[in-house]
Order: sequence, then structure tokens, then C-alpha cells
Amino acid sequence: MKIFVESAGKSPEHDYNWIDEQLKIIEKPNIIKSFIGLLQQDSPSLLIGRKGEEFVLIVTGISSERRDYQNRIIRISIVWIDDNEAKIRSLASKILLSKIFLPDTGEIDPKKSIEACVTAGGENGFKVVDFESLRSLLEEQESSKLSDEKLDEKLEQKSDDTIKQLAQLAQLAQDLKERSLPKKDRPLVVVTGIQSKADFREAKVWRGLAKFVDELGGQPEDGNSKFRGNRNSQGHKQHKRGNSQGHKQHKQSDDIHSKGGRKTNERPIQKRIVISVLAILFCISLALAIWFYIQSNEQNPNDQKQNDNINSLNKPIQTLIMEPKALQKELIPQEKTEELKEEKIKIMELKNLLLKAGFTEEPGEVSNTKWSHPLLPGKVILSGKDGNDAKPDQERDVINALNTLDKIKEDQQR
Repeated sequence: MKIFVESAGKSPEHDYNWIDEQLKIIEKPNIIKSFIGLLQQDSPSLLIGRKGEEFVLIVTGISSERRDYQNRIIRISIVWIDDNEAKIRSLASKILLSKIFLPDTGEIDPKKSIEACVTAGGENGFKVVDFESLRSLLEEQESSKLSDEKLDEKLEQKSDDTIKQLAQLAQLAQDLKERSLPKKDRPLVVVTGIQSKADFREAKVWRGLAKFVDELGGQPEDGNSKFRGNRNSQGHKQHKRGNSQGHKQHKQSDDIHSKGGRKTNERPIQKRIVISVLAILFCISLALAIWFYIQSNEQNPNDQKQNDNINSLNKPIQTLIMEPKALQKELIPQEKTEELKEEKIKIMELKNLLLKAGFTEEPGEVSNTKWSHPLLPGKVILSGKDGNDAKPDQERDVINALNTLDKIKEDQQR
């Protein structure tokens, strides 16, 4: 069995770091890197993954009683790596029903046991005083009788209603107790905060429970997440502390939450080739027209027949001149219409997210809307009501505002 713990200290110098059982700071282990990008780490999250004969249980976003120098909650992440599937499933089911995920109604343990093992002090600003207790949490788990019923893959939208969310967690915990995990190497069970359903499907998650941003706006999920970043570089990027930004915070994946997401309607290469060829023909036609015009002026103006021949030659050239212009006029509005349609859809999704979180729209300019929330001092500005002049980074602003609101609500509850 291997155990790794991540936390931080109170002062700006003590950032979030992973330590091993020798209490040494280490780089994030590869087995953790391969899975942790699917988690919103500053939200209570759980993941079970398989790598060969080993299982990894990752639990992040565990709030502690400790605070940093700006009075923010210091969180704990812990990882167990073991080859005993039954014990991993049993511990995961208990964690789902504990105060880690259910602060008001959950069981005291194992959250209390984990928090008691990680205290302030030491060279890193925190120390694990009892790795044996963390080891015992897994070793003392008992196997339960397995059911013969086979479960299909299921990705479920996490409910905002406390009672419904409790029912979702209870059902998942029961399934983990009574059913074996699939055999393939992949993330098997993922419970987290805001994430992309398209990323879960791409990773072939067996059972998932999260607030999927690509469904909150009411648009059909098409498998191409606009919020998805490079999943190999996803994860929990941390601010360096000791400056005006303060304590390093856990961040979402660079998808989730990257700048504006990835555009999926780039112009096809065939269309660009056609336009390039037409542009070349236009230049050639224009040069020929100028040459014929000069030649015609040098001829005897009384030779009407020669002029008629020149005019007859100019007609196909004029056609070549007009056709590329007409085609460009036809293509450009079409492209603009597609881009405006995409921007309108994106703005509708962002508005739905804000309305669902309790934001209210204030009267604003023709092309801008301002959104406010009684718990937030600032405002969220959405530009481009009709799709024009939309800010490229306003998706990130909305996600940041929602994350800040979640943290404020959590702190108020405590």
C-alpha cells in the first residue's frame, strides 16, 4: 500500500505540496497525474481508477479547521494505492456518505480521522502526524457480499437539491459495496463538482456524478466539449504565494475551464483553396482587362469592327471579375451567420448558469448585460447579446464567479 497526502501551511511560503510516508515533498506521482485531471480539486471529489493490478483512490477538497494567512480554508487531498479492490470500494462508499461530501448530514468519520492526521507545523507548514491511522482506514475495511446484477455505465448530473444529492450519493455508495469494478485500466468512479460530460465519456468513466457544464445550458451534449482543455495538462494548477494574489488555490482543469474553449467550426480547407484560386483568377483577369484597354486606345478609333472584337473579348473577362466577388459575398455572410449562431448559443448557456446560481440581470447597454449576486461584491458582464462583440474570456469569468460563490456559501455554512 502507498499513501500520499497534499496540503498547505498558513504562511505565503508554504504552498500546496504532496508528501510521501517519509514526510518528503515529492512530485505528483504518475498514477495520480493520469486521473486527477477529471476532478475539480477545490470541491469535494472522489475518484477510483485502475492501473494494471493496482487501484487508486483519490479524495480531494477535504476542508480542515486550519486557515491560511488570508483566513481561507486549507484543504487536504489524500491518495491510497493498493491491490485490494474490495477494501478500496468499501472505503470509498463510506467517504461518499461522510461529512466530506455531506457537511450537514454525513457521518463524522472518516473525515474526522483524516483531518486529525494532518496538522499545522513542520518544514512544509503542515505535517502528517499519523500515517498509520490513514493506513488503518483502508486495511480495516470489510468485504460485503457481491450482487450478481451487472451495472451499465452511468454519468449522472449532480442535483442542487440536498435531499436528492444525498440519494444520489447513497445509491452510488451502495453500488460500490455490492458490485465489482470493471476490469479495464481507466477511471472507474468519479464524483466531483463542475466538469465536462464529454471529458468523462472520452475517458470512459464507468460511474460519474458531477455538475456537467455542457448540460446546464439546456443544449444537447454532442461529445465535443467547449470547456475541455488539454487533459494531459489538466489538474490542479496552483498560484505561487507570497505576492498580492495570496495563497495558491486549487484550479479546475485547463478545459474546464480554459479561455473560451475550442472552436469547432473552422473553415474547411477546401473552401480556402477555392477562394485562393478565385483570387488568383481575379488578378489575372484584371491584368488582362488593363492590357486590352491600353491596346484598344492605341488602335484607330474609327475601326469600329476592331473595337467590337475587343469588347467581345472583355465580356468573359468581366464575368471572371464578377464571379469571385459574388462568391465571396455569398461565403462571408454565411460564415458570419455560423459564428454569430455559436456565440448566441454560448451566451444563452452562460445566462442559464448565472440564473440557476441566483444571479439577477441589471439594465444595461444594448449589447451588454450586467449580472449581480447579493453574496458577491462585483458584477459579471456578458457582452454581445446578438452574438456580436462577445468577449473571448467571458466563459472563464462566469466559471470563476460560480466557484467564488460556492466557496462563500461553504464558508458561511461553517
